Amino acid sequence: MFPTRVVSKLVVKERRILLALSNAPAPFGNAAARWYYVLLKGLQELGYRVTAFAASTDPKETETAQGLFPAGQFDLRCYPFPRRNGLVAKWQTFRQPHGYNFSSALRRDLRTEISRGFDILHCEQTWTGWLGLDVPKQTVVNVHYSFQIDCAHLEPGSFREHLMTKRTQQAERRLLRRFPVICALTEPLAQRVRNINPHARVEVIPLGLDSTLYEYRERRPTAAEPVIGMIGSFDWQPTYLAGKRLLCRLWPRIHAEIPGARLMLVGRHARKAMEPLGCGPGVEIHESVPEIAPYFHALDVFVYAPTHGSGMKVKVLEAFAFGAPVVTTQSGAEGLPLSPGVHACIGDSDEEIVHQTVTLLRHPDRALQQARESRQLLETYCSPQTTVQQYSKLYETMCS
Repeated sequence: MFPTRVVSKLVVKERRILLALSNAPAPFGNAAARWYYVLLKGLQELGYRVTAFAASTDPKETETAQGLFPAGQFDLRCYPFPRRNGLVAKWQTFRQPHGYNFSSALRRDLRTEISRGFDILHCEQTWTGWLGLDVPKQTVVNVHYSFQIDCAHLEPGSFREHLMTKRTQQAERRLLRRFPVICALTEPLAQRVRNINPHARVEVIPLGLDSTLYEYRERRPTAAEPVIGMIGSFDWQPTYLAGKRLLCRLWPRIHAEIPGARLMLVGRHARKAMEPLGCGPGVEIHESVPEIAPYFHALDVFVYAPTHGSGMKVKVLEAFAFGAPVVTTQSGAEGLPLSPGVHACIGDSDEEIVHQTVTLLRHPDRALQQARESRQLLETYCSPQTTVQQYSKLYETMCS
């Protein structure tokens, strides 16, 4: 018998959780890593005995995570992505798309801990499901996005790329069919999982974000030189297309309405992706910046207008956290209980997005009120306490 403790009206047994992560849990690492930080910290605070296995491609993020979760207080094990070359690596990639991120050392150590006994194997992101194929009934997989949806407009340049795209789509469906308990960040994602695996128990649990790490600043748009912008990873197809739409279609019309306005495009691969499209007057591009906070604080309006994409959009959540008013599409707002015009301006056509952006720039009081409402929504719906305790309830249901 394990000891028990009472936390927020939940009786939590000191169960053993094995946590498989696709990145090191760093609060300002990549998009998923922000949630992993919340999840690992929250599960430990609830009294679970957690051993976390994290694949990590960035040594700096690994160092940051290990500093935040020191040995002795936490059991966090980080493994660099394995070096890949030769025919064997190509076969492994074809056999298990995105499974190559998990090194043989990670797989070996996870098998060892499984053999010692555990209650739940929690796999974050679909591709970590490769690690749970031997224990599907004790595994919960959290689906962050759908590869098939997000890469629907991707045009493979070669036969090999076309083959790998098809193979990855097949692998995604295969994995989702293997597990009886699956979580998804949004209801549209959950419905897609149900269509693929009608026998699974599918739960919707939103992404958690620690808002205390984000300095909220109110910014009143200046009539002379307001700043709009978009921040994200431009090497991901939905973000690239949203950036292309903003730069090539939306920005010229916004600039015509407000000639003194400036546009900032910020993030990983931003220059590589956007400069070939041509940059007109008032456009700034900042690539691979060390900190995103100064750029969010410089924005009068955050414009994120994807035409497609699945799951919750972390940069929209971060705009809420920092205090930047948001204009987005239905896709950009997926998974959030938003009231249009209250928490964010939402529209799908170019005309709607341009009109709403210009309106916010010309009505600073409205922009300030919207920023306040969105920050409050983030602190309730996406709070660490709310999101992590939903997983605690799921664990207890699975174990009982």
